[in-house]
Amino acid sequence: MKLLPPPEIVELTGPDARAFAQAQFCNDVEVLDAGASQMSAWLNAHGKIRALFHLYCLDSAHYLMLLRGGKAVDVARVLVPFVFRSRLKIHPASGWQLYGGTDAGTSAAVEAGMDAAPLKISIPGSQRSLYLAPVKHDDATDPSFEFDWNFADVREGVPALPDTALEQFLPAWLDLERLMAISYRKGCYPGQEIVARMHFRGVGAPRRLGWVRLLGNPIPTDDVVRDPLGAPFAWILNRGRIRDESIDALAILSAEAGVDGARWPDQQGRELEVISTEWKR
Repeated sequence: MKLLPPPEIVELTGPDARAFAQAQFCNDVEVLDAGASQMSAWLNAHGKIRALFHLYCLDSAHYLMLLRGGKAVDVARVLVPFVFRSRLKIHPASGWQLYGGTDAGTSAAVEAGMDAAPLKISIPGSQRSLYLAPVKHDDATDPSFEFDWNFADVREGVPALPDTALEQFLPAWLDLERLMAISYRKGCYPGQEIVARMHFRGVGAPRRLGWVRLLGNPIPTDDVVRDPLGAPFAWILNRGRIRDESIDALAILSAEAGVDGARWPDQQGRELEVISTEWKR
């Protein structure tokens, strides 16, 4: 288990925390027991993802939102107006460090001097997990581990949302069903009608998540990849392994571009290669 960059965490506390999370987020919070986690998202009225996160339940009155992109201070600020009269406090949480690893790594870390077992946050479909523990100032990040961890996210199809991608994409485009991050049977929440229509009726633009390789010198760094005529065909999310003249990433692909093995030129004559659009379920 090794240290990752500082986490962005929003904390929900109060007697109405569970009811609030159930009413606002797209996954079924009612099934989440103390000490367990789930992936989830907060959508806007148009069904677009405002925040993507792991939700950890300390108890029914205390939850942590570990963000996969975005800033905790911004998410907390836009969540607060929805509290109304609920008995609930929402604020950015500090004092946590984020680690990545396996169960075996956790045991080793505890034995190495942690005061208590860290909070385990499972990654759906992965042998890896995230862990939250109180800050220890003698810990240091390992850049090579961070690169390997990010590439594992890409290889396993676990998206993160850069600031430019917030409120831009629908849950189906990020394959949230595969990640067990959405419920189609729970009650209403923001954007639920649009999400249900897409799921049950197949209505909506057929975009999809893909593992891509950006090729060129210099390597493309734009969040939007455009074809030679200027039309966007790929929206880059999290980036992973960097090679000499390429970088692996997760991207939202247009229907035309979302074909395994396809290679697409961009406006600068560089290329985007589609490695895979399928992950084991």
